[in-house]
Formats: sequence, C-alpha cells, structure tokens
Amino acid sequence: MFQPLKIELQTPVTHGADEVRELTFARRMTAGDLRGVNVARVLHDDIFEVASRLTGQPPSVIRSLDIADYMAVAGVVTGFLDGSR
Repeated sequence: MFQPLKIELQTPVTHGADEVRELTFARRMTAGDLRGVNVARVLHDDIFEVASRLTGQPPSVIRSLDIADYMAVAGVVTGFLDGSR
C-alpha cells in the first residue's frame, strides 16, 4: 500500500494568497498521469506536469520551486518512472 509522500520545501513558494510549504504525493502514478509525456526522453516540462498531477498543485507552483526543492520533486517523479518508488 502506498503511503503519501511529503516533501517539506526548504524555500516556500507563494501562490496567490497562499504560501506552499510542502508538497504531498498522495498516490502512486498511473498510466494516465503520463498523458503527453515521452517516457523515452522525459523533459523538465514533463516533470512539472506530472508533479502537478500527483500533488494537486498547479504547474506554476512546481516551476517556481527553488532548485533544491525541484530536485527532490524530480527525484520522486523519476522514482515512479524507474520503479524505485
């Protein structure tokens, strides 16, 4: 059974009136989450979109992450893709 995975952001992101301090991956990735993604060559834009789908945050929040926070999020997404998560 999948346990939700929370990433506490080192650098919170402001989105509208809200401050995003953590991202929660509440479920495992499904095939539908890969809509429009070339899994043979995953680009950053693909990670933005998939992370958005899995966390419920808009892609603009993911794009606004500090690089250290983004690398943690990208590690989760790529972990789903390679089966390590």
